[in-house]
Amino acid sequence: SSIVYGIDNEGHCTFFNWAASGMTRFTTEEVLGRNMHALIHHTHPNGDPFPEDECPIYQALQNQSGCHSEDEMIWRKDGTSFPAELTSSPIIEDGVVRGAVVTINNITRRKQLEKLRDDLTDMIVHDLRTPLTSILSGMQTLAITPMNSDQQELLEIGIAGGETLLGMVNDLLDISKSESGGSLSLERATVSAQDLVTDALQQVALLARQKTITLLSDADSAITPFVGDREKLVRTLVNLLGNALKFTPCGGQVTLRVSEHPTSGEIVFAVQDTGEGIPAEAFERIFEKFGQVEDRRLGRKMSTGLGLTFCKMAIEAHGGRIWVESERGVGSTFSFALPISS
Repeated sequence: SSIVYGIDNEGHCTFFNWAASGMTRFTTEEVLGRNMHALIHHTHPNGDPFPEDECPIYQALQNQSGCHSEDEMIWRKDGTSFPAELTSSPIIEDGVVRGAVVTINNITRRKQLEKLRDDLTDMIVHDLRTPLTSILSGMQTLAITPMNSDQQELLEIGIAGGETLLGMVNDLLDISKSESGGSLSLERATVSAQDLVTDALQQVALLARQKTITLLSDADSAITPFVGDREKLVRTLVNLLGNALKFTPCGGQVTLRVSEHPTSGEIVFAVQDTGEGIPAEAFERIFEKFGQVEDRRLGRKMSTGLGLTFCKMAIEAHGGRIWVESERGVGSTFSFALPISS
């Protein structure tokens, strides 16, 4: 159930539903005519005082509009509190705003689940990353020792799989940091587009061979060097190339193109595949965490996991933009543009 109450233009309570009494422990008689912000909404979630003129409900009234907020703190009569989301809708009579209807939901359970998810994510990331790094280091050391071609191939498969898993762990770590209020930190240095392409193609070459997919690149060596985080940009390209290879049938083609656009001051990277393509209504959703695209032709859902979410975060942290173009039955092109002056 939800708290629902009405206020006039001064923020004084005009009605108070039964659920509101149960959730706040105030009776209707105790709240009618009183300022609701001062009564139940007087602090921020961190405990700092919350002046009424900063309250989204008050500001919405002044702007004669509605509002929605998912990070509020509501106080009960006994001095206890709970996290809440609220929505305010204006009451309009004869074209004049007379007040607002406020709806509040207790989101304690949601917050508990979010903390549990974050704690679990943190544990998984840190408990996996250290041993995985050690395993990869050992396999890479083993790679320089003499072995036959079959052994070499098996070792390459193991290293490629380990690097893919480590990339997923790093993606999850960066996304988790961002969702916890942090920002994606960048280690900026001058980078070459050609070097980024070479590194990324090397990391996905084995997967392309396994699926007999032709892997092509078109990157002019004269493209202007720019400032960026080499590791995160290579990881972005590897994620895009990996997805393209994953969703391209055996015998298909994946092409990585890089071009410089002096008029816009951007360098554009584009990964084109010959897969089934993506429906236009899914373009935004695929950049969400664990976003899925339903492929009705194949009768299954295609999960994009965490990779595209990380790509979007990394490119936007560089001041760039990322987008997708696709035609069903022809293929998709994922592109991102970076400012040369970044």
